This record gives sequence, C-alpha cells and structure tokens, in this order.
Amino acid sequence: MTLIHRSALCRAAIVQLLQARGDFLVEERESLAEAEAADDDRPGRHPEPGDRQKTDILLVEALLPGVRELTAGADPLSGEPPIVLIGDAETVPLPLLMSGAAGFIPGDLPPHTLAHALYAVADGAAVLPRTSLRDLLLRAPVAARRPDPDAPDSALSRLSSREHQVLALLGGGLSNSQIARRLALRPGTVKAYISSIYAKCDIASRVEAALVAHGLPAPHSESVGP
Repeated sequence: MTLIHRSALCRAAIVQLLQARGDFLVEERESLAEAEAADDDRPGRHPEPGDRQKTDILLVEALLPGVRELTAGADPLSGEPPIVLIGDAETVPLPLLMSGAAGFIPGDLPPHTLAHALYAVADGAAVLPRTSLRDLLLRAPVAARRPDPDAPDSALSRLSSREHQVLALLGGGLSNSQIARRLALRPGTVKAYISSIYAKCDIASRVEAALVAHGLPAPHSESVGP
C-alpha cells in the first residue's frame, strides 16, 4: 500500500497503526510526483499471491495538489489499485468525493477501524462512513435530492430490475463478491451489471453509485462545491 500525505506526522501515525497489525507493507510518499517517480519494482510493491499484504491501495491526502486529476483518470473497473482519500469531509469538495475514488476516510475515523476500511476496499467495496454520507447529502443542492426514479428523464428509470438490486447493494457498501453471493450471480455478471449502471447513470465510482442509491444524483457541474 502506498500512503501519500504532506504531513510527516500523519504518515508516521498511519504507518505505525497499519504495520502494527502485520498485514500491511506501507510505503510513504510526500507528494504525487514523488510517488510517480518511485521505482515500480520497489520492495513490497508486488506481494506474493495469497498474501494479505496484496492490499495494493493508494491512500491519498484528499487536498494534495494533483488529486483531482488523479481521481478523474481513475477507472474503478480497470483492476488498477483503488484510490482512497483521507481528510476532513467539511473541506473536501463534493465532486472530488464522488469522482473515481474507491472511498473516503475522514480524519476523525477511529484508528482501529482504518484497517477494516482498507480491507473492505481491497475486497472491492466502497468505503464511505455514514456520517460522511449524511454530510454529503446535506451539502448537496436541495433541488438535486430525492430524484423521482419514475420520471422519464431519470437515469434510475433506465435501469433494469436486476440493476436496481445491484445498485441498492452497492449503496449498502457490498463488494462484488458479496453482491454475487446475495443475488446468486457470477462475479463476472455482477461486474457487467455495474458497468451498465455506471453507463446509464453517468457515474464513475462505487462511492458515486452509493450516493445515487441513497437518492443523490451525481453532480457533474463545476458549480457544485463544498
């Protein structure tokens, strides 16, 4: 896992917390530029198959310069390491939290839950604490809340009944494998449904899908801010 944060103190605290569990190999970087310049073959970057240290995740400070471009170019279905943002929910722009990131971890998250959140992301789930979801809903424009799923121009109206089921489970934070077990589907079928949902709803991440599932349409306008 790669941790990218400007604060050496924050990096040290997170590294100590995760490495104390013995399940993570954590590499520290101060900036995205430093991370990009690092050798891809550095130790711990490619763990052995079956090792729990395979959790190859980018844990990135949300307000770090270049994060907007990083998440905008992320493809949640590409198999690339998922991006998890960490920071203060009150100061992070709403569109950034609903971009290509696999999740958001607020800075006040209890330390003992951090590893569990990262394991969930590694398993394909989205991570968005309920308190952050509530804050996002409150920060969204009033006119954008509670869309009518039966309206002719509603993205939700274009979903099949099965896609609605998958979307609801995405909203519950379930991973692909958990959705497959719940609906008695193959994981590849679940992935295909998710791709279709993304296309029909014009969304690009599991976090965005979770918010749509809770009644908040995806904001793509630059006017949508914190």
